[in-house]
Amino acid sequence: MNRRLIYVCLCITLLSSFSCSKEYDDEIKNLQFAFDMGAAYDALAGKYSGAWWINGEKVDDGSSSVYLEPSGVKNCDMLTFGPFGFPSESVVQLLFPDTDISELSIELVSGGFIEVQRIGYSESMIYYLNGETYAQHRLQIKDKTGHSFVLVLVYVPSESTVSLDFTSQTLSIGLVVKQIVIIDEIGNETVRELNPEMKLTFIGSRKND
Repeated sequence: MNRRLIYVCLCITLLSSFSCSKEYDDEIKNLQFAFDMGAAYDALAGKYSGAWWINGEKVDDGSSSVYLEPSGVKNCDMLTFGPFGFPSESVVQLLFPDTDISELSIELVSGGFIEVQRIGYSESMIYYLNGETYAQHRLQIKDKTGHSFVLVLVYVPSESTVSLDFTSQTLSIGLVVKQIVIIDEIGNETVRELNPEMKLTFIGSRKND
């Protein structure tokens, strides 16, 4: 009986050691994977040059670059556009077809960025999602007569996607706009539902300049 008891105890000890060792190895692999993804991201943050599509049609209004930058918040980054990185003119032309686009001065307001949160990794990808219920992007529009208003694009995060491919060094953005808000010069707001929705797509590759 004593020999059998000793044998059972020995087996339990060996199995426990094997289990702990496996958990330790898995933990090391996970840490290494997270380190590799972080290092790859740090190397690829910056400017991406490419093209925009609106509802599946490529736009040609000079908007060609997007910046992916750290936001200062853990696991969150920013998409910044600058004056020529977002298809502002094409968006306004589609939403207000009776407006002569040549008479508009369009600029991004509220910092001109969208904050996105890292939600997952694969061997070559980082996936993002906006952490807010609705993300907003504001455009200041002014014509030559001095009339101005703010156009707010309201994105639906659950239907919008952002991903960064390490292998091809490609940034892909898909934004879905179902609602816009028009704010006049005295602050009155008009909400307009888009049916069908507006789909904005950007695909760009990493640039060092």
